[in-house]
Amino acid sequence: MIVATWSIGTRVFVDWGPTDPFGYDFFIVRWDVNGSNVGQTDINNGPRGYGSFSFDSAQGWSTVVVEGCDSHVIGSSTCRQGWTPPAGTYTAPPGSFGISAATDPAHAFDGLDQRRAAAVEHLACTRLLNPGGAHAGENEGVEMAAQLEMARRYGTGYHCRGQLPSVQLVNQSLMGTGAHPTGSSFSSAICSRDGDYDTFLKGLMVVIYKYWDLLYANTRTHILNVLTENGAHSVDDEKKRRSAVTSIFLSRKTTGC
Repeated sequence: MIVATWSIGTRVFVDWGPTDPFGYDFFIVRWDVNGSNVGQTDINNGPRGYGSFSFDSAQGWSTVVVEGCDSHVIGSSTCRQGWTPPAGTYTAPPGSFGISAATDPAHAFDGLDQRRAAAVEHLACTRLLNPGGAHAGENEGVEMAAQLEMARRYGTGYHCRGQLPSVQLVNQSLMGTGAHPTGSSFSSAICSRDGDYDTFLKGLMVVIYKYWDLLYANTRTHILNVLTENGAHSVDDEKKRRSAVTSIFLSRKTTGC
C-alpha cells in the first residue's frame, strides 16, 4: 500500500492505496508533527482498498502512517499488512502580505496591484484544486481563475509550493470536470438534487475570456463541447421530476421537497 501526503499552508492531505490483494473494513490514520504523535483516527464506511483524509497541522514536518484492518464481532481487529512506512510533508502558514497601508486618500491606489496579487496568491496557494477534476461549483471556478492569474503574472512555469504548475493543474482539472445540473442543490429525507453548475459556469466565463491562451487545445475542445450550455434559460433547470405527472420546483429559497 502506497501513502502520499502533501500540504497547502498548514492543511495536510493524505491518499493511500491500493491494498491488493486485501480489502479492509476500516483504516487507521496516525500522524506526527516534528517527531511527536498528535493525532489518530479511524476511517470507516469508505472504499475497502484505498482512501483519503486531511487534517490541520502545526508548522513543521508532518508524517503520516496508515494501517488497514478488519473488525470482528468478538475479539480485536485484524490488521494484515501492518503500518505503512511514513510519508511526510512540510507545513507552514501563509506568509504575511507585507503591503503598507495608504496614509491618505491621495495614495489610496498606490498599492492596489500589490493587494490584488497578494489576494490572488493567497486564494491559489491555500486552496486545493483537484487535478483529477471535480463536481465543480463556484469555488472551483474561482480557484482556476486564481491559478491562471498567477501564471499570467509570473510565467507559465509558476506553481504554488507542493502543487503542480498552475497552467498544467487547471488544464488537468478542467479535462476531468463534467457538466451537471444547474439550479439549486438540496437534500432532504425524501429526495435530493445535486445542482449549482451555473455557479461554476460564471467562473468558467472568466477563465475563457481572460486566460484562453493558457488553455491547451484539448481543454478548449472539452469546454466547448462538454462544459458549456447553449440557448435560453429553461424552467426544466429549476425542477426535479418525481413522477410522470408531478414535478417539484426549486428556487434559491428552497429548503426541502
